[in-house]
Amino acid sequence: MPKDSDKPGGGEDRTDSSEQSHSKRVWRGTPSPHRGNTPQSSPPRFVSAEELMETAKGVTNMALAHEIVVNTDFQVKPSEPAEGSLEKRVKDIMHKAFWDVLEGQLSENPPSYNHAIKLLAEIKETLLSFLLPGHGRLRGRIEEVLDLSLIQQQAENGALDISKVVEFVIGMMGSLCAPSRDEEIRKLREITDLVPLLKAIFPVMDKMKLDMANFAVSSIRPHLLQQSVEYERKKFQEFVEKQPMYNTTGEAISGLPGLMDRLKRTIGVLLTEMHMPSFIADEALATIGERMCVELSGRLSEHGFSPFSTNRQSILKGQISAVTLPDNAIRRLIGSRIQTYLLAFLESSHRSAPTLPGGLAPVSKELEEIAMKFGRLVHFNKLVYSPFYQKILQEIVQEGESNDT
Repeated sequence: MPKDSDKPGGGEDRTDSSEQSHSKRVWRGTPSPHRGNTPQSSPPRFVSAEELMETAKGVTNMALAHEIVVNTDFQVKPSEPAEGSLEKRVKDIMHKAFWDVLEGQLSENPPSYNHAIKLLAEIKETLLSFLLPGHGRLRGRIEEVLDLSLIQQQAENGALDISKVVEFVIGMMGSLCAPSRDEEIRKLREITDLVPLLKAIFPVMDKMKLDMANFAVSSIRPHLLQQSVEYERKKFQEFVEKQPMYNTTGEAISGLPGLMDRLKRTIGVLLTEMHMPSFIADEALATIGERMCVELSGRLSEHGFSPFSTNRQSILKGQISAVTLPDNAIRRLIGSRIQTYLLAFLESSHRSAPTLPGGLAPVSKELEEIAMKFGRLVHFNKLVYSPFYQKILQEIVQEGESNDT
């Protein structure tokens, strides 16, 4: 976010506020030894490489746009390898080797500027990336002072004053940086040794890149907010069209006539002895998983859909086997919805069946039969034991009233 400044280079160019407030740029990585790695999103499981390539961009962009819109504290942050990790050790070794070589070259008589000129090229590219379209004069000044061909000729002829060049770089950084970086620029001016100074310049430049990236984020947020609803809806629709996976077989055969009844009969037969002491739930569910896969594979093939892949078969079998676990999410959800339905049925006094919760339509007939039987049992229980219940409740009320007094 360029700012006006009375520092060297700061008064050479002024841009309209509208140009500054709508700065948008995509940062390119540079070969700087101080550059962090770009974080990457984790790919979804159980999809082919082709499917992943098709959907990853849309989903990642949608998630990023959503985060920018709803999270006012969203910021681009640097990514550094974990302390003690192999990546961190390799990075530190490479940095030390690079700066040791540079120091050795500058200590030669006459000095060798090969590495220093490479760093100046990188610095020049970074400075130019900070400029807005209206910064023509600043661009010209950077191109003039950091003319790499001229610097190379001066180095070969022993006429290069690299300290003056670096002084110009720091002045330009001071003109282009955010006010929050002024103190760091001041500290750079206090460093007198060339190698430590060059070494210190790159971390400050990396922070300036982050400042510019976050400035761009804040600039596009109002515009993104206006389009976010339509954008997210469109991107989600594209994702659904490429990756339907709300049930294991997808939308393809979920509505085929007779399929659900056939699956229910198969499951019913395999669970006939579930109340017998000899019943082993894990074995029965494993058998159900195998039978379901055979049945679904046949239906998919019969109607010309894509084969029921091995991955999807494994997922389905795992989901079926997992229902024996007490904390299984599907088991808890369906159980909760069944209890809600039964309670609503009792409260309705059998006048009309309550609305069936989502996900229970395949067993609606069976569930209604259970509710009727359960209702009759509760009603009979009430007729027989209501005098006892009434007495207990009266005692509880009276005890509560005496405690209040």
